[in-house]
Amino acid sequence: FLRQFLDWLANWPGRCLLGCSSWAWAYLSAALHIDRFFTTAWTLEALDAERLQIWFAQLASGHDLQPLVFREPDSGHFVIPPPALKDENEEEPSSDDELWGDWKQSSFLTELAAHSLGNPGVAWAIWRISLGQLSAEETEKHALREVETVWVKPWRRIYWPTLPNTLGHSEFFVLHTLLLHDGLAASLLCLLLPLSAFEVRRTLSALANLRVLEVSQDDIWRVSPLAYHTVREALA
Repeated sequence: FLRQFLDWLANWPGRCLLGCSSWAWAYLSAALHIDRFFTTAWTLEALDAERLQIWFAQLASGHDLQPLVFREPDSGHFVIPPPALKDENEEEPSSDDELWGDWKQSSFLTELAAHSLGNPGVAWAIWRISLGQLSAEETEKHALREVETVWVKPWRRIYWPTLPNTLGHSEFFVLHTLLLHDGLAASLLCLLLPLSAFEVRRTLSALANLRVLEVSQDDIWRVSPLAYHTVREALA
């Protein structure tokens, strides 16, 4: 189907913009030399710590709750700089120093940007998994400041799935195919791969037990965001 599409596109007089994932682009460049046909390729810039901070702060402000503060529970450092809160009797917000004192920012977002390779989907998934609930003690502590504190698990305490050194072709074929298609049903994997249905199912189950794969209710298998970095290095 892709070859037919490219043949049709080669004879089409108009202009077009095509989009695909980096995994698909790398595969199609090797299999069909699509990079020779589309000579100008644009790639979205990776998200660094500053861009992640802006994005996550915007997500947190899009609700009707009290202002949210993101901190690490062990050090108390802010993962996202604290907001400037406005006093009811003041027209302008107070300075950060008046509200929070000599606050410090953690290196969590820097670590996240590097580990996720700036991939927004991976970074967002890890960010959500890292968020914790506010304790009753901290609720009372921050009540006067009219904010809600969300604890962010320190980077060193996040569990990262690992792959054994005994992986074979079956595991690598499954992992690469899932990344290439951004998730697939097990039945389609059996049709696409040169493996038996039993071998595909066995491989999926083994990788799921390692928390490397996730499966949805409609039997769509994907690489876990927490395992993306490990899987990418293994495939490389």
